[in-house]
Amino acid sequence: LAQRLHGDDLGAVYLKTRCPGTLVYMPLEAMSESAKYDQSLDMFSCGVLFLATLRRKGPSGQLMAMERYERLADGSRREIPEIERRKDDYDALAADHPLKAIIGRCLANDKHCRPTAAQLHVELLVIAERLGIPHQENKDHTACHLAEEERLLSENQERLSEKDAAISERDQRLTEKDQIIADKERQLTENEELLAEKDQ
Repeated sequence: LAQRLHGDDLGAVYLKTRCPGTLVYMPLEAMSESAKYDQSLDMFSCGVLFLATLRRKGPSGQLMAMERYERLADGSRREIPEIERRKDDYDALAADHPLKAIIGRCLANDKHCRPTAAQLHVELLVIAERLGIPHQENKDHTACHLAEEERLLSENQERLSEKDAAISERDQRLTEKDQIIADKERQLTENEELLAEKDQ
């Protein structure tokens, strides 16, 4: 299952597991005979890293000596939830901390309950968006959004220019029509004056 190696001068003990990694950052299944390295192991380690970063200290070396199972009254064994084993650090986070729920899911004993890398990425982007934290996706989205707005603005300006040209042309035609009407009224007035002179 694992090969125990001699510790260093500080008395630390290391285990050589079937999957690569450091024991305090690894889930229980990484040490089974049938262990397979996949992203669920990385998601567990990611949860540990999040917790260590927020707590500003690495995982306690005492975790290596802590039991992962407990014996129940009926003689059966229960796998201790990882957040119980890391209770001091996990409970130190405020209940409403935006990453606490994500960390809890990453540390799930059942690998199928951990988020995938894609899911974690989306959830972190949502949190960043909610907190107003700038990130590359926001910049890319903003750049694309601005480019689209500029394109629409340019199209609107072209349409307005076309409308202005059409209005100007219509006004010109109206001016010409007004001039024709004015000429006809002037001719009519002249004709009426001529008729009045003839009647006299």
